[in-house]
Amino acid sequence: ERFADIARQEYTAVGLRVALHPQVDLATEPRWARQTATFGEDAELSGKLGAAYIRGFQGESFGPGSVSTMTKHFPGGGPQKDGEDPHFPYGR
Repeated sequence: ERFADIARQEYTAVGLRVALHPQVDLATEPRWARQTATFGEDAELSGKLGAAYIRGFQGESFGPGSVSTMTKHFPGGGPQKDGEDPHFPYGR
């Protein structure tokens, strides 16, 4: 939460109001290239960390000093068969 609060202050200082993160997919497949951008493989811990991250970007209450987060991805949008990425045709 502290990290996100600092990032929120930096974002708002330069006029950014939307963050295209966090990525809350679970890192359940070691071959998946995007696992390093997640909060790990544990669903409970990832949920707690993701919530703290969002709180840090929103601030005390959502308002003029907040940064909206675009939490990604849809359930099941993480690693696919053989660790392929569903963002690409070969991984769908």
